[in-house]
Amino acid sequence: MMLQLGAEVEPLRYVLADVLPLIAKAARHPRSDEPLYFPAVESLVADISTFVERAILTTIASACDRISPMKIQDGRTLCVRCRRAVTLFSRSGPITIVRSIYAPDGLPNSETYDPVIAGCGAVKHWVPATSAAMAMLVEHGPQ
Repeated sequence: MMLQLGAEVEPLRYVLADVLPLIAKAARHPRSDEPLYFPAVESLVADISTFVERAILTTIASACDRISPMKIQDGRTLCVRCRRAVTLFSRSGPITIVRSIYAPDGLPNSETYDPVIAGCGAVKHWVPATSAAMAMLVEHGPQ
């Protein structure tokens, strides 16, 4: 099977290339007379779902990064100060991407802007759905 994906979803290509043969093997098994250990199939499906979700989130979060000068609301031009890795926490686990950190041109100690955190709507490196799911636990605090 030939699957054509754009360069922006390249991480997903590798996940699917590893997963599709396993799915095909599991789908052929019920036709045989051998017993099927279904908990292993459920575990495989859960793992596949996690890998696919993380690959998709990594791709979309990476797309939020910019590497060109940009203007913000008050008219200041921001320039790339550096590029650093960031780990975002999602329901499927941590995803790590490299993103640009911006600051106003000519002001070395000014406040920085992270387009990935802003674009994803992350709160303290937690993506929105995960932070909403974890809100109840955070409110309770340590026991």
